[in-house]
Amino acid sequence: MPEITDYESADTYLRAGRNHADRPAPTGAATRIQRRGSAIAVNYRGTDVVTFARDGSIAIDRGDMLTRTTADRIDTYSPMRVADGYQESGWTGKLVRHGSYAWTLTHPRGRREVLQDGGWFTPV
Repeated sequence: MPEITDYESADTYLRAGRNHADRPAPTGAATRIQRRGSAIAVNYRGTDVVTFARDGSIAIDRGDMLTRTTADRIDTYSPMRVADGYQESGWTGKLVRHGSYAWTLTHPRGRREVLQDGGWFTPV
């Protein structure tokens, strides 16, 4: 089963199928891998929960709320991990939820960014 966690792996997965713009995800019901112009999205029930850009940046969007299934899709298809109100990753530090639609991304060197749902960040 292919691992999809960045633009290159998502692009390779799409190109291997009959339809190069839209394929069912290798894992997860109601989940598709879909081209969005020059980006590629992991779409779960109408929400692009993870979107990859060619430049290596990633957008995370939980939709209206962070359900267990949405968290699972973020865990499976991005380098982020969701756990008790925050997401952790070895290369980014942590991505903390605050408010209804915002995240704070703390990089390993201490730089912080506030992102709205769907906001782009670049792994460091």
